[in-house]
Amino acid sequence: MPDNVILVTGAGGLVGRSLVNKLAQTRPDSRIIAVTRNRKSSLASASNVERVEGDLKGIDFWRSFGATVTHVVHLAAVIPWRAKEQNRLGLLEDNLAPIVNLIALSSRWPALRQIVYASSISVYSPSDCYASAKLAGEHLLHSISPGTTVTSLRYSSIYGVGQSRTTVLPMMIDSALNKGEITVCGSGNRTQDFIYCEDASTAIISAIKSCARGSYNIGCGRPVTMSELARAVSDLFTDGKANIVYKKDAPDGESHGYDITLSRARLGFEPEYDIERGLKALKEETKRVEASKWA
Repeated sequence: MPDNVILVTGAGGLVGRSLVNKLAQTRPDSRIIAVTRNRKSSLASASNVERVEGDLKGIDFWRSFGATVTHVVHLAAVIPWRAKEQNRLGLLEDNLAPIVNLIALSSRWPALRQIVYASSISVYSPSDCYASAKLAGEHLLHSISPGTTVTSLRYSSIYGVGQSRTTVLPMMIDSALNKGEITVCGSGNRTQDFIYCEDASTAIISAIKSCARGSYNIGCGRPVTMSELARAVSDLFTDGKANIVYKKDAPDGESHGYDITLSRARLGFEPEYDIERGLKALKEETKRVEASKWA
């Protein structure tokens, strides 16, 4: 019988793929249940990884996992990548129904020791349905039985191969490669903390190992300005040839960057990728993915 049974929802996503691979390698005596809704997602091929497809909004699907689950890592989320979708009321049900089902069954899973919840720094200023759902998810989970540790990880901007092309970093990369220029809004002084997907999954490993209760900010710990980001993209993806164009009449937008001192102290989390190293890793991984399509 496995030492642990770790249920990972959203296993086919940006962080989930990395996490399942790490768990398969570092916890060979554990059973990893990888839940995904994307049949095309590539997951670690290992004897201790079981791939499952289903609808997390259905409570019968949750019942199918039995009572042996020791850890739940809830990564699955419906994210509104376009502004017009951010206040769609259905986002509340899409993101909260799985949590309600998990809470309803948690008391019937006697082996359950910990839930790690992928939250977001958007909970600090919940101005749309997605952010509100994330904050509500935290409150709901932290209200369950004290016998189960709940660890909420408030992620900053996660990037990696496969992320939405409508967010600022991939838009900069695409523009640099295809147009030879990068547009920066306003002064370029807006800051944002970008965390590479490998560090994002490492934070979950740290949370499981520490079994620390509470909410923690997860980022690389060094926010960059949009000007710095644009220069790094130009240097790494075009050898500095892409021009940086400032759209002075556009607003800078709100800066983001949150202290990760508590994550370092209580989770033992230490990010390995600053923006330069992360972009290099992203570039190399993109090359490998593209090469595999033609192999």
